[in-house]
Amino acid sequence: MELRSYVGIPWTREGRSRQGCDCFGLVDLVLAEQYGRSLPSLVGYPESRMGLSWAVDAGRDCGWREIDPALGRAGDVLLFRMRATEWHVGLAVDGQCMLHVSEPGPSGRDRGAVIESYRRPPWSRRIDGVFRWAG
Repeated sequence: MELRSYVGIPWTREGRSRQGCDCFGLVDLVLAEQYGRSLPSLVGYPESRMGLSWAVDAGRDCGWREIDPALGRAGDVLLFRMRATEWHVGLAVDGQCMLHVSEPGPSGRDRGAVIESYRRPPWSRRIDGVFRWAG
């Protein structure tokens, strides 16, 4: 799976294309282009768990299952708790790194989509779930 071509895609609220994505949109875009599958729409879902509650709560028939975070591998969807009520998702590149895009920080600087370690702080202490396609 070649993910370097996604690096630099700018953060755009509710974006779902190479012109701009939010974190969920980037994961959905990569899964569609690389694996031929997509995530369910977030429409109608509460912000809790970034709509990934469908993977566990809405029925396993949708093809996703939660796995032990220590067993993460390429293609897994990584869920992170950011603050008390905020969530973030990324896509594992391998057992150490993820592709993700975040809102610009306080400076307003947008790094765009990046590949970085999710096994080191701050991400390692924020992992809240890892989901794998089992469909």
